[in-house]
Amino acid sequence: MSEFTAEEASAILELKKRVQPWAAEVGNKFALDYLEEDGVMWRYAAAHKLDLDKAEEQFKVSTSWKLENELDGMYENFIGSDGLSYSDGSAFGGTSREAKLGAKVYYGGILAAKTVNGGPIMVERMGKVDISGLAKNEEAKNACLKAYIVTLERMFRLLRQEKDKTKCLTIIDCEGIGFSMIRHMNLLREVIRQAVPNFPELAEKVIIVRAPAVATTLWTLLKPLLPERTKKKVTLLGKNYIDELASFVDGGADALPEFLGGNASNESVCEALPVSDALSSLE
Repeated sequence: MSEFTAEEASAILELKKRVQPWAAEVGNKFALDYLEEDGVMWRYAAAHKLDLDKAEEQFKVSTSWKLENELDGMYENFIGSDGLSYSDGSAFGGTSREAKLGAKVYYGGILAAKTVNGGPIMVERMGKVDISGLAKNEEAKNACLKAYIVTLERMFRLLRQEKDKTKCLTIIDCEGIGFSMIRHMNLLREVIRQAVPNFPELAEKVIIVRAPAVATTLWTLLKPLLPERTKKKVTLLGKNYIDELASFVDGGADALPEFLGGNASNESVCEALPVSDALSSLE
């Protein structure tokens, strides 16, 4: 990806000056770590078109949220203490009941493939998630939500390694989605509230594939919850999606998982089992 412009470099420096005294005073490890990385500080500034008042506010709120929710511990619980890599075909390596349950009811993951710009690729199988089951079972809902947060944090860490403006591709597969999604809008709103404020400027593009009519209705209801900058990144495709989707992926269609019409393994994306089946499998 391209280097920072002079205007971006200036914004990064100014944002650091603004938040450094606060980070030092409160001793927030996330904030102190991010201050050492221009790529991370750029994400906060870029998310608000270099409006540093808004960037400063988001930086403080999101790093405080990560500390309060003990994100490092959550990450280790789900990923595993050995720092499991997604390249081995597994979504999560944690052995706790919560991590195992999350891996079974969660609906997403990170592919081994990269975008044509070198960024990671995240996939969400929204049409498979047992939204009604999650709404009825607090343990499963919390495990699924934490699996989602950990996946976003994994994506964030992968992008931090690039130390530049590299961003990810998010693919949302809506095959099988039904009106139950609309009935449980509160749960979807909770999911969005975890992502947008706490993981800024991750996505280069969001592609929604196999979107039935109900998905269009759902998108209309969710759009008001998203920043204008994010909404502009979204493309909705129907059933004839493969050629356009493949154009964003290094290796083309072959690098995509089988359920999206490719030849790669499905194993890096969680199963999204019915909640009852997931719970039974842990007994």
